[in-house]
Amino acid sequence: SSSSSSSSSSKSNSSKVADLKPGLQLVFSMIAYFEVRIEKSESTEQQHVGDCIAIGVARNKFPLTGKQPGWDPYSFGYHGDDGNAFHASGVGHMYANSFGPGDTVGCGINYNNRSIFFTKNGSFLGTAFHCVPPGSYYPVVGVDTRLPFHVNFGIIRPFKFKLLIYHQQQMEKLGR
Repeated sequence: SSSSSSSSSSKSNSSKVADLKPGLQLVFSMIAYFEVRIEKSESTEQQHVGDCIAIGVARNKFPLTGKQPGWDPYSFGYHGDDGNAFHASGVGHMYANSFGPGDTVGCGINYNNRSIFFTKNGSFLGTAFHCVPPGSYYPVVGVDTRLPFHVNFGIIRPFKFKLLIYHQQQMEKLGR
């Protein structure tokens, strides 16, 4: 009887995870996440001082040209040129190390605790923003470089960051 109870328990937990193909899972959670891999250039001339890729989330009012993520009140961003985190200002706060060619950076929004976090090369960098206003946010990448990059939503290839483990840790904090 105890084995059937644990069997039904695991069935209810598995309804939150859908297998897409071997090695990939889609988690129905309150955490939205994506990654950007910045490729190394074959020519050092392609990377210039002042080049910047920024990653973040934005509301639908964010202008798609002329601003990097975080420079206005409708977006939050982590910038590769200086490692600063930005929101509603062109002046960011110290957050983490800079990033560039060869790095994979990720951005997550945790709707449970209304926070935004970033990752670099699979490592959690900590929470960058707390008390994020509720609402719909969209992934955004600001590009001021000629370096090639790839965006990953976890469907085609797995994330470098262990999102399932992070999700489980967050659920345990909530007692779920």
